[in-house]
Amino acid sequence: MQDWTTDRRLISRAMARVEADGGTAMYDAIADALPIVSGCRHEKKAILLISDGNDRNSVMALNELRQAIRESEALVYALGVDSTGRSFQTGPGRTPLPLPIPFPIPRGRGRTFPQIIFGGPSGSQVMDEHVNADALRRITDDTGGRTEIVHGFKDLDQATARIADELSKQYYLGYSSTRPKDGRWHTIRVEAKDRKLTVRARHGYVAS
Repeated sequence: MQDWTTDRRLISRAMARVEADGGTAMYDAIADALPIVSGCRHEKKAILLISDGNDRNSVMALNELRQAIRESEALVYALGVDSTGRSFQTGPGRTPLPLPIPFPIPRGRGRTFPQIIFGGPSGSQVMDEHVNADALRRITDDTGGRTEIVHGFKDLDQATARIADELSKQYYLGYSSTRPKDGRWHTIRVEAKDRKLTVRARHGYVAS
């Protein structure tokens, strides 16, 4: 809907034209976004997914998508929207999106907004759906991103602000691996000496 930009007005106008109509092809949507993310000029690449996590229409399987994400090196964040008003579970018409969407991403030179994907059921199903947090976490956690559950769209303001703050305060750590470039996924673990600190980082890399 909108190419990379630092103009919030352009993003708001593009999002205002979006309406959810039909089933959710969440995996396919993320797969379509990956080439766009890889084409950005900045080193940090992020995708923000706003969905209930229940995929119904994708051609791509979850395992295929996870491999594609790993090869892209993109950070993936998810806001799982629980529209039921009840406690969410982690097991397996035309609905206008609540716009304008908040974008409290820090201003400054050299920053672009993350690619944003919306997904969710349509029509009368909305109020009967719980968030599939497990599916969202399987997409986000390998990348160094995370999944956060919000209860209704009213909580998106604070949730997006937290993600924006996090994206502005991350560090890159690099090292040279002695492993061959075999095109396979290799796991890594980052730990802090101070046990009071919690580290969230990529779970591995593709040696290519």
